[in-house]
Amino acid sequence: MPVEKSEAHLTALEVAAYVDNGLVAAASARSHLAECDECRGEVIAVARLARTGSRYRWKTLVPLAAAAALVLYLAPWQRPSDSTAPVLREPGVTTIVAPTPIAPRGAVRALPALTWSSVPLADRYEVTLFDKDGSVLWETQTADTTAVVASTVRIVVGIPHYWKVAARTEQGRWVASDLTSFTLSRARPPR
Repeated sequence: MPVEKSEAHLTALEVAAYVDNGLVAAASARSHLAECDECRGEVIAVARLARTGSRYRWKTLVPLAAAAALVLYLAPWQRPSDSTAPVLREPGVTTIVAPTPIAPRGAVRALPALTWSSVPLADRYEVTLFDKDGSVLWETQTADTTAVVASTVRIVVGIPHYWKVAARTEQGRWVASDLTSFTLSRARPPR
């Protein structure tokens, strides 16, 4: 049974998540893919692209790794002239990856929610939405990686807005994303 033209297709995020086997609503996506040739073709194309990219990456990395091993093997090792001097090393650096804003980015037709990547060990996220002048329009904290902007927040059509998200990884320690911009191309529907 063909899909009617009015039925919504899978978004780019849903296609990517389906290819990565991370789609939350997998049952609805599978039923949509069973009926929609266009979305099925897009999933196949993305999956092929993902496989092709990793094949070429290995072809490049193997010779580089072999060359690095050869340099380490052939490099002359030097010992310090004074063997009683202590070897000084800097402390190990531990970094936590910052959350990555996923959507919205760039020009968008609607603002359903702000979505970002998860951060290991994060127990809370703080999301901040700014207007074009840098004033805070809205701010919230959540344990989820998605936040729906309150309908009372005024998003001006055609004007860039900015947002960022910070993740709390332990008490008093936060790691923040880069500032991301989006521009709404049409008015938000009333809720």
